[in-house]
Amino acid sequence: MGCLSINCSRYTQGSPRVLRGGSGALIMLSVIAVCVGYQVWNSAIRQGRAGQSLGKSFAGTKLVDECSGRPLGPGRAFGRLLAHFLDSLLCYLGWLLPLVDRRRQTIADKLADSIVLAHDDEPDGWSSGRGGLNGMVVAL
Repeated sequence: MGCLSINCSRYTQGSPRVLRGGSGALIMLSVIAVCVGYQVWNSAIRQGRAGQSLGKSFAGTKLVDECSGRPLGPGRAFGRLLAHFLDSLLCYLGWLLPLVDRRRQTIADKLADSIVLAHDDEPDGWSSGRGGLNGMVVAL
């Protein structure tokens, strides 16, 4: 998430005049609402249903459930979005965890049981083409 700064002053004849009557606050709140709405739509709804946010579709990656290989759904994708707060604690070390983790997951991915893959990759143990576990043997 980024930070946006808006100058809510109106210039008349070279001198700034601050907007009166709460217009500046209304503009600022409107911009914040649009930004939050976009973030929820892109990271939770779109990514939860299709497995790809706009950025992931450009990068050729997808977010899927670690076990089934299907998209997470909007609820789990929203929970993953909120769990990214934990990745940012302790100097953003959670964002660096994929560099040393075998499955290349952040803390939020581990909590949501999700994994980010290249668009045509499949995690070990499942095949999206046949819709189930592939090649796993269970010994009793």
